[in-house]
Amino acid sequence: MLKRICTWDFWDKALARALRTVLQGFVGSATTCVMLQDINWMAIGSGAAVAVLISLANSVIAGLPEANEEPDTDGIA
Repeated sequence: MLKRICTWDFWDKALARALRTVLQGFVGSATTCVMLQDINWMAIGSGAAVAVLISLANSVIAGLPEANEEPDTDGIA
């Protein structure tokens, strides 16, 4: 797993996925407000930060289907 996450390809794709997650969350949250002044920017910002952390953790733990990953051969399942 360490070999997999120490590549630029992995982090490039993981950060792109995290950015898409943040944008989807922002659009979903912002569209629930009637007017721009009704948006709770602090709540959206903290939600976006948590979404980035969860997305990156998911990418590290579960892997990325779009990255060219070789199966682990260190004997750990």
